[in-house]
Amino acid sequence: MYRADVEDLLLALDGRLAEHGSIDVDRWVALFGLRWTSVSPRPKARSTAVFSHAALRATEVADLLILLERCGFHTDPALLVDLLLPHVSAQALQTGAELSVYWFQRTHHKCAPLALASAGSLMGLGPIEYFRLDTGHKVEVWGHDDGRLGGLMITPPKFRRRPEPVETTCTICSYTFWQGDTESSQLHRREHKKRMSYLEPQPRPKLLATHAGNVTAHHVTTHSPPWQHREMYVRALAFKRELHYDFVQWGSPSGDSDPQVNGFLLTDAIGAIVGACAFRWRDSPDMPAHWGLQWIWLCPGQRRKGHVTRHWSAWRRRFGNFAIEAPVSDAMRAFALKQGDAALLE
Repeated sequence: MYRADVEDLLLALDGRLAEHGSIDVDRWVALFGLRWTSVSPRPKARSTAVFSHAALRATEVADLLILLERCGFHTDPALLVDLLLPHVSAQALQTGAELSVYWFQRTHHKCAPLALASAGSLMGLGPIEYFRLDTGHKVEVWGHDDGRLGGLMITPPKFRRRPEPVETTCTICSYTFWQGDTESSQLHRREHKKRMSYLEPQPRPKLLATHAGNVTAHHVTTHSPPWQHREMYVRALAFKRELHYDFVQWGSPSGDSDPQVNGFLLTDAIGAIVGACAFRWRDSPDMPAHWGLQWIWLCPGQRRKGHVTRHWSAWRRRFGNFAIEAPVSDAMRAFALKQGDAALLE
């Protein structure tokens, strides 16, 4: 829409926008952070020059009408929003104006108060006058101590102030989110479901075929199937979160490129993966070559039930005097002392 068309539209919608019979459209566009775009008619095949004109995109015109309505003017943008919404909803990425169109129906007259300041901010000012418009908008005039006007705070008629979101950590999955914030709560529910797959594991169909009711440790190497690497990775990630380590100590959900890595998925009698651990070969100039127990993690409900004890002797025979590498939990330290392997902690 060209500048002149925007001016005509605003005059037709609400004459109060006019000052001395005309509207300074540029000031309104600048106030809300919108920008004119230079456009020109498509040239003919033989044309070598065009005339350009300042215009707003359709979504920015809608955004301008939405913002003016939030100020209390009669610039109902519903018709234009309805025309634009199918296109905007199909966009994978959206501009600020497109977001205004996308959210309009859900937030109409319910948005947070709109602050308009002559100097960019109302900080340091206070309300000095209050009135209500015929649209139901509540307007606070903010000013300086000496009486100079500084701006407006405009509250839409259906706005209801909600309690501030509270930072909360889930006692089950340990995910931290903002309770009271819809999007943050949705993220928590999604993450909670994902974490419960290893915090409270269920029997794995891919293990049941060869499991035969045995409590065992499934060996995982760099050549193992991708699903086993995914199971190793999520438990390495759980270890990182619980011990506040710097990085995940397994290559990726799709695999680990270390040719000498030895991972183990620990399972119970019903074929559920209750934990995992990884051994790696350490060979550096400043110490003798040796195996290291890089990390070990068990889901909380399966700890102190003999899962590590059941495999400890086999690991000692296979990897010798391996080092139990940091970070070491208090429970792991106590276990090593009970097994008479305090030297492995050194």
